[in-house]
Amino acid sequence: PQWICILECLGGSVIYAMVLGDVFSSLLQSSAAVPAALAARSSVIVVIASVVLFPLCCLRSFAQLAKFSLLGTLATSYVVLFVMKRFLDGSYAAGGIFHQPLAA
Repeated sequence: PQWICILECLGGSVIYAMVLGDVFSSLLQSSAAVPAALAARSSVIVVIASVVLFPLCCLRSFAQLAKFSLLGTLATSYVVLFVMKRFLDGSYAAGGIFHQPLAA
């Protein structure tokens, strides 16, 4: 059971690093101020894993992260409200303000 917990946490960290690496590398590549080597996906993943994720994995208690958990819950609720608003008002439906047919 201990190995399963370790592998689950490791897998979660790898997935988070990949997602964050994809997002931040595309943001950095659009910026002209960042060299291409630093904006590469692999470089961004290494930096995020070593500077952000590794220190979080080394915490003995997650009590310090409680306020950020609340912030994440509020942000998720905010997104859900706007997705529901767009769904109910038909913004992305055919004829809606944000509807754009795909080019063939």
